[in-house]
This record gives sequence, C-alpha cells and structure tokens, in this order.
Amino acid sequence: VFFSRIGTEKGADIVLGAARLAPAVEFSMYGPVDETYAELFEAEVEVLSNVRYCGVFNSAAGDVVRELA
Repeated sequence: VFFSRIGTEKGADIVLGAARLAPAVEFSMYGPVDETYAELFEAEVEVLSNVRYCGVFNSAAGDVVRELA
C-alpha cells in the first residue's frame, strides 16, 4: 500500500519498478498524482495487472486502518 502524493519525488517510480519485479504481489496506490507524472503513471498502471490506483483516500469519511487491513 502506497499512501502519498504520487510522483517521482515520493518514490512512486520505485514502487512501480518493484511491481514489475514482483508480479505476484498486489500494489494499491492512494494519493493525488503529480501533473508532470500523470501520463507516465497512468500508462504504467494500465500495463501492470498487480497495481491498482485507488484515488485520494478520504480519511475523514473512511477508516484508514480498515483500508490497510
């Protein structure tokens, strides 16, 4: 699980690299996507069947602990 702004500064590219190397592991990514990274990120998520982009998690309305479980 990746909770952060999605961009290279926060290591999202490293997470996607790990997803390519570990296709049996499921990756869920939450957070706003940096505009400069959006096109590349969306292309990567489209081809990696083990990566799911979940949008921005609303911690006021949702239960973070339950989501992580």
